[in-house]
Amino acid sequence: MLSLGMIAFSQMPSLVLALPFLFVAGFGYLASNTHAASRLQLGVEPWERGRIVALWSVAFLGRRPFASIVDGVIADAFGVRYAGVLLALPALACAGWMALRARTRGWGPARVELPPQP
Repeated sequence: MLSLGMIAFSQMPSLVLALPFLFVAGFGYLASNTHAASRLQLGVEPWERGRIVALWSVAFLGRRPFASIVDGVIADAFGVRYAGVLLALPALACAGWMALRARTRGWGPARVELPPQP
């Protein structure tokens, strides 16, 4: 939802048309961030949670300045709309990879329970 909302937001010609897609992208961001934080905290031992969450926070917030520089260079060279689409594509690729991984491992929303064969 985040990447598709950002791609659609980047391509809208007016702010009035773009705001609903920004809402979708924001909801996708909150949902994915909450899901990632929950999986991270539930996947480690209780005595390791503080350290792991601190490292995750540093990694999550630490790459923002670099992404801002890349975003500015792309926007300056090709335009803001192109930069918005290009920077949303890695998130879309990761979401596709996770969906494929969930389907092949049999967990997540792609899991299908087959009825017993007679």
